[in-house]
Amino acid sequence: MFDAARGDRPFAPDRREASLTSLGERVRSVLHGIRASGDTSYTMVVPTHDRAGLLSRLLDYLEAEGAWFPLLILDSSAEEIRRHNADRIARSPLEIRHRTYLPDLDPYLKVQDGLRAVDTAYCSLCADDDVVFLPALARCLRVLHRRADVCAAHGIYFNFFDGPSFDLSYVVYRGPSIIADAPLVRLQQLFAAYEAVYYAVYRTHVLQAVFRRVDELHTVLGRELVTAALTTLSGKVIRINEFYYGRSTGESFPYTNSHPHQLLATAPEALFEEYARLRAVILEHLGGGAEAAERNRTVVDVTFLEYLEPFLRPDVLDLIISDRLQGWDGKATTAHLWSVFARSNHAPNPLTPLIDGRHFTPDRYRDAPYTDYLLTSHPRTGGLRTYRIFHEFLFPTSLPPAAVSKGQVLRTLERLDAY
Repeated sequence: MFDAARGDRPFAPDRREASLTSLGERVRSVLHGIRASGDTSYTMVVPTHDRAGLLSRLLDYLEAEGAWFPLLILDSSAEEIRRHNADRIARSPLEIRHRTYLPDLDPYLKVQDGLRAVDTAYCSLCADDDVVFLPALARCLRVLHRRADVCAAHGIYFNFFDGPSFDLSYVVYRGPSIIADAPLVRLQQLFAAYEAVYYAVYRTHVLQAVFRRVDELHTVLGRELVTAALTTLSGKVIRINEFYYGRSTGESFPYTNSHPHQLLATAPEALFEEYARLRAVILEHLGGGAEAAERNRTVVDVTFLEYLEPFLRPDVLDLIISDRLQGWDGKATTAHLWSVFARSNHAPNPLTPLIDGRHFTPDRYRDAPYTDYLLTSHPRTGGLRTYRIFHEFLFPTSLPPAAVSKGQVLRTLERLDAY
C-alpha cells in the first residue's frame, strides 16, 4: 500500500566540520559520556509538509547546537517545496537522509513507513516547527542505555509561539514517569492523567512496532492513543526533570478528529466506534486466556472512561448541545469551543519584567493575578528577542510557588536563543 506513495531521494552531503558556537561546544561536552560508552546510535526523524522555511530553521538550530546524530526527513511537500528542501539538505554539514512521499499521504502512515528505514538503536520524532533541547535528549539516551526495562524517555514539554514576541505559553506535559511493573497498571497511569508520548526518545524496535498498528485506527486521535497505549504496555516511560521539547502553537494543519471535543461536536458515535478498535488492539497485545481476557476488558474499559472524564466538563458539553440545537454544524461548534476555552485567544495579561537585577521575580508577583513576564535576549541570529513568559507557564495551576525554577527558565532561554 505504500509503494505508490514512497520515493527515496538519498542525499550524501560531504561531511564538514560545523562552525560551533560556545553553546554547541557545551552540548558536545554533555554528550562526551555517551560517546565514551559507544551509545551514539540514535536517529532524529523529522516529518515535514510544505514548510520549507521552518524545516530550514530547525536545521539551522541543529547545526548551531552541534547535533551529533543522523536525521531522516520524511517529506510529503509539493514538488517545488520538496526541491527547496533538497537544496537546503544538500548544504547541511549534518548527516541527512531525505525520503519523499505523495502530498496526500496520511501523516501517521508516512511515519509508519519512514520508521522502517531507521537502523539505529534509538530514535525520536520531531515536528518541523518544534524544537528539541539536545542536552535533555542526550540524558534520555543515557536513561535508555542504562535501563533495559525502559522503552521510552522524555522530559518536560512547553508550548511556544514566535510572533512579535517569543511567547512561552504553558508547560503542557510535566506528569510523573510511568514506571509500574505491571503493564495494565502502566496503561491506567497513562490514561488517568493523559499526556502524549509521541515525541519521546524510543527504542527503535518499540516505536516501529507500535506504529505498525496505526492503520487499524481511523482517526488522528485513535492513532495517537494506540501508539501511546502500546508504548506503555511495552515498557516503562521515564520523564526527566528538565525541559526537553518545545511545541509550536503557530499555524498548523487543520487535522480533523484529532481531539475528543472535535469528535463530540461532530459525531460522538465515532468516538466510541474508534474506542472499539483501540480496545481490540490493546486486548490482542495483552493476550492471555479467557479469565485474563475478561479482567483485561473490564480494566481497559474503565481506564478509557477515566481518560474521557476531563473532556466531559458540563460547560463544554452545554456549549456543544446549545450550538447544535441552534443549527451550528460540527466544524462551527468546534471552532466555538476553541475560541471560548483556548487561552491563546484571550486578551493578553499585564506585563512585568521577569528578571530584576539578581532577583528571580515570579514569586514576588505571584499574588498579582495573571501577570505575564518579559525578558530581552540576544539570539544566535542577531538583534534582540523579547520573550513573553505567560503566567500559566510559571504557575500552571495559577497558584504559587512557581513550578519552574530560575535555573530552568534561564537554561530554557539559552537553548531557545539558538533557535
